[in-house]
Amino acid sequence: MTTTHRLARLDETTPTVVLSYGLGEDSTAILLRWIKDPTSRDFDLSDLVVITAMTGNEWESTRTAVETHVLPRLAAAGIRYIQVGRARRHVTKAGDGVVVLDDSRTPPSCTSTATTPSGTRWSNPEPSPIRRRQNVFRTRQR
Repeated sequence: MTTTHRLARLDETTPTVVLSYGLGEDSTAILLRWIKDPTSRDFDLSDLVVITAMTGNEWESTRTAVETHVLPRLAAAGIRYIQVGRARRHVTKAGDGVVVLDDSRTPPSCTSTATTPSGTRWSNPEPSPIRRRQNVFRTRQR
């Protein structure tokens, strides 16, 4: 059974700025600075979407720190936070196998497991390779 999950909800506009939030020091520093210092960005926070690919291998101390210090700031600023994960071992180029774990402007917690359509809970069994990459992407203006 193949299920396609769309990141954009019907009640949300297409974001113009997307931050790939890896839960690490660099992306946390960028995010918190953008929230605190409007002069550090050239966009409104309502145009920002923060997305995390949850691997299921997050350190408990990282989860606790993000839930204590970052998620309340996201909620206070009304920033949309999307958490995605894998619902199966292999994901297709079309995105089959990727599920949206949470999509909210008031995220309650970090979520790292998915439930497949058959009801099986899935957590990523393999650590993802760590790669340095640019965290900020701009979407094409229409």
